[in-house]
Amino acid sequence: MPVLLDRADWSLWLGEIEGADLGDVGALLKPCDPDLLYIWPVGRAVGSVANNGRELIEPVAPLC
Repeated sequence: MPVLLDRADWSLWLGEIEGADLGDVGALLKPCDPDLLYIWPVGRAVGSVANNGRELIEPVAPLC
């Protein structure tokens, strides 16, 4: 899972803050705002690099 950071935390994560302790970045590893991510089922065509197009992100009925 990638790390999702608030824009205000980018400088600390990238080490751009002078004198910041490297241990400070550990505090950034926390769950992100639940309103930031959305999930929905998509078709099996998503699993192949041969497929490309907006239709790949269209929601489909769950298989189970």
